Amino acid sequence: MKSILRNICIIIFLIGSAVYADVGSSVSGWSFSSDSVHAGLVRIRISTVHYSAVHPWSREVGSSYDVTGIVLDNHRILMSAGPLKDAVNIEVMRHGSYRKFEGHILVSDLEANLAMITVSDESFFDGLKAIPLSADPSPGNAYRALRIDGNFNIESNDVTVSEIIPVADYGFTRLPVAVFRSAPRFEAGGLILDGNGLVGMIGFVDGQDQAEAVFASRLKRFQEMVAEADGNRAEYAGFPVQGFFFSPLEDPALRDYYGLKDNQDGVLITTVLAECSVSDSLKPGDVLLSVDGFSVNPAGQYKDKKLGLQSMDLLFVRDGAGNVRRPGDSLELKIVREGKEQTVNVPLRAYRGGAERIPWWVDGPPDYLVHNGLIFVELSVPFLKERFGGDWKIRALALAASYDSEKYYAPGEEKDRVIVISDTLPSDSVVGYERSTGEQVVEINGKKANSLAELRKVLESNDGIATLKLKSGRMVYLRTGKGDPALRENYGIPEKSRIRKN
Repeated sequence: MKSILRNICIIIFLIGSAVYADVGSSVSGWSFSSDSVHAGLVRIRISTVHYSAVHPWSREVGSSYDVTGIVLDNHRILMSAGPLKDAVNIEVMRHGSYRKFEGHILVSDLEANLAMITVSDESFFDGLKAIPLSADPSPGNAYRALRIDGNFNIESNDVTVSEIIPVADYGFTRLPVAVFRSAPRFEAGGLILDGNGLVGMIGFVDGQDQAEAVFASRLKRFQEMVAEADGNRAEYAGFPVQGFFFSPLEDPALRDYYGLKDNQDGVLITTVLAECSVSDSLKPGDVLLSVDGFSVNPAGQYKDKKLGLQSMDLLFVRDGAGNVRRPGDSLELKIVREGKEQTVNVPLRAYRGGAERIPWWVDGPPDYLVHNGLIFVELSVPFLKERFGGDWKIRALALAASYDSEKYYAPGEEKDRVIVISDTLPSDSVVGYERSTGEQVVEINGKKANSLAELRKVLESNDGIATLKLKSGRMVYLRTGKGDPALRENYGIPEKSRIRKN
């Protein structure tokens, strides 16, 4: 969930298509021809690999995606970052030819759901031209939604933005998107445009034909940050993350309990995450009254000068004039803490990981440890889904309780992990422990279980007996040492463990 710099080989080729008539619209000022659309968009086909969360040494063919890419200046292509997770092969197609090109991913930012790629052979971009960026979308305004299919046929229709909402597609950074409905579906992405250019990039469509478009200002800022990182040989900056959750504060008894006066409104801070913007500034139990001078109502909204009533999350990523904020900017918050009003300054920062004890997604192959027929992993949402299915919160009540209570780190909290027995390998060494699969390890030799690395150190110590206590109260006794290499070989397990630094 952090910005990822990679060098993945991309095979890019051009595909022929017929010439289409100009794309018409009732949107004021619309003037884009099919030629300009074909010159500004490419198709991207992505193949991924799936790593098993239950048997983490195993990998298989994953999903394939077809998405739309936006041509940029300086030989770059912009796209959504989500489909690039665990990508092993990427093919990019453009209108007009079958020639193949090799390229590379420059930056993938899952928090912003944006990625940028380029190609090594500059001739790929001959004849391609960026569609200019326009202003951000506004609620109630009509725009042209447009997409291309696999044959570069253009399909478009007029849409109206119904609302602006902050969304965290793949992490914790809640950024604004424009919501609209469209009968033609945009699963492969697309654009919304006005008469001056690109207003937003379509990045998500739900099952009810509701689509979300990333603001043009986010696209522009992303391009600027990539260029700045290239020019200064520095780390890509990212977008500011909020780092807290809140609940409405309307009940009179609760208002009185937290010390609110009759002329004060705000929301109750319920969770503060580690390694985020507010980690050192807010605490659970604080009441947030205002952000950057804008009063917050009991539902967590403020009055935006351009967009109307909006979630106060937006003020962490854009100012009152609509300008995109940067990491390093400072934000003033007014809060009530223990009945006293205070002002705190928040230095904004991008999310680089470190808030999740139980991650919703694991980057690359998961860590694991195999010892005497028992398979140990660190608890994650992919493990819960693979091991117990989509209804894991019902089928794995004990682990679901651990997830609900332990999934996030509080600021300053020890970076421990939740260890579970993923599965057993049929053998004499696991007789009696078969029913322990899916259980959480809470103690190792009488001490709290903190990580796979710690467990490996104990189990690979000199010959002896290690005692593991499970959350159910069951005890597991394992002989320490090198384990059983022959058993691992029989099941095609190449290594006893794979444990990276967290």
